[in-house]
Amino acid sequence: YGSNAVGGVVSIFTKKNSQREDYSVTLGSDETKEISLSKVVHNDSTHYGFSATLFDTDGYPSKTGSDVDDPHENRSVNAFIKKDFEKFSIEGGFWTSQGETNYKDFFLSSISQDFHNTTMNFKLNQEVGEKWSYSLEARYNKDFLDQNNSDDFNHSERTGLEWINQFEVNQFNKTLVGIIIDDETFTASNYGIGVDVDFENKAMFIEHLYSKSNHQALIAFRTSNSDFTKDKDAWNVEYGYRINPNLRVMILGGSAYRNPSAFDLYGFGGNTSLVPEKSKKFGIGFSASLSESTELDMRFFDNEIDDLVAFSYLDWKLYNIEEAETRGVDMNVVTQLNKWDLKLNATIQDPKNLTNNSQLLRRPKNSYGMTMGRTIGAVAVNLNIRRESTRYDFGGLELDGYTLMNASLRWRINQQLMINASFNNALDENYVLANGYNTPKRKIYLGFNYMMN
Repeated sequence: YGSNAVGGVVSIFTKKNSQREDYSVTLGSDETKEISLSKVVHNDSTHYGFSATLFDTDGYPSKTGSDVDDPHENRSVNAFIKKDFEKFSIEGGFWTSQGETNYKDFFLSSISQDFHNTTMNFKLNQEVGEKWSYSLEARYNKDFLDQNNSDDFNHSERTGLEWINQFEVNQFNKTLVGIIIDDETFTASNYGIGVDVDFENKAMFIEHLYSKSNHQALIAFRTSNSDFTKDKDAWNVEYGYRINPNLRVMILGGSAYRNPSAFDLYGFGGNTSLVPEKSKKFGIGFSASLSESTELDMRFFDNEIDDLVAFSYLDWKLYNIEEAETRGVDMNVVTQLNKWDLKLNATIQDPKNLTNNSQLLRRPKNSYGMTMGRTIGAVAVNLNIRRESTRYDFGGLELDGYTLMNASLRWRINQQLMINASFNNALDENYVLANGYNTPKRKIYLGFNYMMN
């Protein structure tokens, strides 16, 4: 629920005793050029790798009423290293991305901003005994935005420490206990108004997983103390039961919150009086194996958000002014049809603004999707079709529903060389996501990838 809320989990799977180098070039519509290279090495106890990507495009006019393109360029580097020992391992990671984005202001004048994002982390994993292991991670995040047509800027730097302990009580019960400490420094200048503030957040959480026979249950609890909240609690409960080998039912509920970010408080339209958004969720559903090749998953969901942060065009500021609820059903089918892998998705929902009893802005009530894929010899073909229903924008303006189709083709010439082609918005659909802003027309990209083992 955002970087200022309960975090997630990232899993990295490695293959030992392997080495791989990749080089790729992609060219396409809007003078788009992407060049990347990477190398990854996995030995018995040492793993390391890096990748670098150069991306540049002339783009397209971002706002209606203008025929001037908005270019974008990005340079990124990613690297990692990990060393395994008998009872512990150490690892480090680094990622940076910087470039320039052009866009239009209110008067359709072309302006631009430079961005620079960096993350670094160092992690220690230790097996203390058969029943206890832990990880200790220190991390740094940088998020800089600098306007090129004025002296305005927004700079955020965050350091953090996370300690997670895992206890295997027995073969059926596992418990996670952890603490998180974050400190953020935010400096900015918006229309000549300077900001220099610090934020601190401390949190403790516990999670217990029970899995035995046909039963599986998860209970999670987190309490936080920050400059925005005092002893704020979040929780999550899930339970699943396998009725038979082909049918499983589940139910879940929870409550969470999202602190306003430094950009919400002090950026453009910022408001230092904002309070955390609060959410509640409930869900129930089932998953079924209809045949050897067909899986069905259906979920009913009911999500509520109080004190939703929204932008007010009356005075161009952010406020906690809305209460929202999204209730609906999400269905997914995975199957095979005439050697095609087929995935179907349908979401039928009622996204409602409870404050004024209207449909949430820019949210469709119905969404449908279909993905088809097939490998024919050395050629892999993929097709994706997405249908979104009518939505509404500010002022009650109706945005028409639309259908998007994307297609891709991958031809493996040999073990080292592969050619890729993709067609985005293949039907050249004219659609609108937000009134006053353009969306991409049909785009075609062609590239190749050379791999060395």
